[in-house]
Amino acid sequence: MKDSYKIAILCRHEVFLKCLAMMVHNVGFRVHPECHSSDELISNLDIEDLPDLLLYDVDNDHERNETVITELCNSFPSMQILIITNSTDYDAIKNFIVKGAKGFVYPQVEPKELKYAINKVMKHKIYYPDAGTQGTHNAMSEVVSRKTAGISFKG
Repeated sequence: MKDSYKIAILCRHEVFLKCLAMMVHNVGFRVHPECHSSDELISNLDIEDLPDLLLYDVDNDHERNETVITELCNSFPSMQILIITNSTDYDAIKNFIVKGAKGFVYPQVEPKELKYAINKVMKHKIYYPDAGTQGTHNAMSEVVSRKTAGISFKG
């Protein structure tokens, strides 16, 4: 296992992108690249030194997000994806995981929890926050069990 993972960030909001980059750096990870679009991300990736994980701040265009996740997973199978979302649309979140994301965090995530989530995903496990509701836990447990039944993780 690496001492420090390299984390890419894809976020369309400049202030959130910079704050997230600072948080990721402050909990011990290297950050590169910081991008506003999937096209910018792809043009800034170094094939010889890919990020270990992408923090992807998804928007409300779930179909486009699914396409981006699928394309990134197919093109860069060693790069894990952790979604950042404010959504409570668990069907959309489940679809992101089915398409290849390894979990999600809310934008309000505390630094300690973000570090835990990144490390868990890098250990080839799916991460989802405990939102305090049994429905969330059951919905995410269902997709985790389906995802891990006979499907190997990339990496």
